[in-house]
Formats: sequence, structure tokens, C-alpha cells
Amino acid sequence: YVEAERAIVDGDGIAGLEARDRVTGRAYQFQASRVINATGSWSRLVARRMDRDIAPLFRPTLAFNLLINRPPIAEVAVAIHSRHADARVLFILPWKGRLLAGTCHCGLPETASQPAVTEEQVSWFLGELNAAVPCLNLVPEDVVHIYAGLLPGRRPGKADLATRAVIYDHGAHGGPQGLYSISGVKFTTARRVAE
Repeated sequence: YVEAERAIVDGDGIAGLEARDRVTGRAYQFQASRVINATGSWSRLVARRMDRDIAPLFRPTLAFNLLINRPPIAEVAVAIHSRHADARVLFILPWKGRLLAGTCHCGLPETASQPAVTEEQVSWFLGELNAAVPCLNLVPEDVVHIYAGLLPGRRPGKADLATRAVIYDHGAHGGPQGLYSISGVKFTTARRVAE
């Protein structure tokens, strides 16, 4: 619950950052000769606060999974796809006695900051699931919960997921020396990006 608010710059280099505890309102100053902005979907916002907006850091795409009030169709995860020529592989797996289905990816405007899923997107995804497993005959009322998040994309407004991490050295581009912004693509590659 501590939010980075502003970079502390001394000359042309980073000297730390100012932050605020969002629960107590208390302000903090952290001294550091290097600051790494590794804030995921907030990386552009934080970069803008500390130096400037870096568009390639994070172009949001929407990813969501549906928890469906149906008994599992198997005891393990099952990969499925419909007979449509452009169908993607989807997964259905057991989750606490119900079906968990995913993952649906959608493009978002570059300004999106929250993973809001529309009724139309849910209906479209249910249609894809029904095309792949017709006996499910899913309807929106079968959806118990939507798990949604933002992932980095390659292009604004498209569902194409980023495939490479972005490491931006602000000092090399006229910003404070010692300030770096990083946007990875998935948890499993985070250690390599950090190294």
C-alpha cells in the first residue's frame, strides 16, 4: 500500500524516491542511487511520474478466465478448440468442483488501466467454449466469477501479447541516470529479465 509518487533527482542522477503509505497517509523518502520501476501494468504511470511516458513499456491487453457453475468434465486440465479455422486453444480444468475456462485475450485502448470485462466479451467467449464442447451449452447465467487481468501487448488495441521484455534505461535517453523501467511478459521469465 505504499505508492511511489516522485523521483528524487540530484543533478542528472537519481537519488531516490518519495512515496506515500496509502493507508496512513505518511510520506517517506527512500535514498538510492538506482531505482527500478518494475510495476507491471502500472509501469508507464510510474515512468511518467519519475521521468516521462514510455509507450512500449506496457500496452494493455485484457486476459480473463471464467469460473463456471458446472461440474468438471475431467479430473485434469483439458486443451480444447472449436472447428473454426481461426480457433485458439482453450483450457478447461476442474476448480473446487466447478469448471474454470480460459484464457480469453482481448485488445484494449492504450489508456486502459483496469481489467474490465464486458457482457459482450463474456458472451463471445462462451460461444467459443460452446463451439468447442457443444454439450456444455453454456449461458451467461452459468458464470460464477470472472478472473481478469492486464497483460502487455505488442500493439495498441490488439490482443497480440508481447513476447519480449522491455528494459528502458532512462539515463541513456536524457532522463535521470540510475532510473530503469522494466516490463516483463510473464512470471516464468521474470528471473531471466532480472538477471
